[in-house]
Amino acid sequence: MKVPANTFDFARSACEPHRAWIEQQVRLKRNAQAIYQDPVDQFEALERVDQAPNSRCF
Repeated sequence: MKVPANTFDFARSACEPHRAWIEQQVRLKRNAQAIYQDPVDQFEALERVDQAPNSRCF
């Protein structure tokens, strides 16, 4: 029985769009925790910026 190629599209990882970056980090010998932590830190930094009062307005 042949299974159509698009049958398992729903099973793609949420990380798939970031595959090239993740593979690059692995080639640089970074471990999984360090690879995961970079986007988490960036997201948290963006959250802090969004929550900070706008000090650029005069």
